[in-house]
Amino acid sequence: MSASGIAARKRAAARSFCALSSGGSVASSSSVGILAPATARHRSLWRAVLMDRLGYVSEREGRQIVSDLIKLRDLSDNCWNVDDMYILTDTLDQAQELQRIQEEEQWLAGNVTVIENQQELSRALGSFPASGFIISFWWD
Repeated sequence: MSASGIAARKRAAARSFCALSSGGSVASSSSVGILAPATARHRSLWRAVLMDRLGYVSEREGRQIVSDLIKLRDLSDNCWNVDDMYILTDTLDQAQELQRIQEEEQWLAGNVTVIENQQELSRALGSFPASGFIISFWWD
C-alpha cells in the first residue's frame, strides 16, 4: 500500500463512529467501514467487541473532576465519538492472533495491548477470576 493510502486509512480509522441513519442507531463511518468487516471476518476469535472512548474521574482541589465526555457532547448529533476498541477473547492465543491480524490487515492502531494479567483482567471485567482475555486498540 502506498504512503498516501496508509495515511488515508489511518485518518479514517481515527474518525468518530457517527450514525448515518435517522433511527438513532450507531452506523458506519469510514472507520466502521474498516473495522466492522475486519472484526466480522474473524468472528470465531472473539466473544465481544466494544468501541468506546473512556472518560475518567480525577480529584483536584478536593473536588471530583469528570474528564473526556466528548460522547455526551456529540450524542445529540447522533454521533458516538470513540478512539478505542476492546475485544474479549476466550483464549490468549485468540487475542494474540487478532494482534497479528491487525498488523497484517493494517488496522493502523496507534497502540495495541493484550491484557493477560489476571488481576488487571478481573478489575476490568468486574469478576474474579476473569474469564477470557482482552486486546485493546487505540487510535490517535
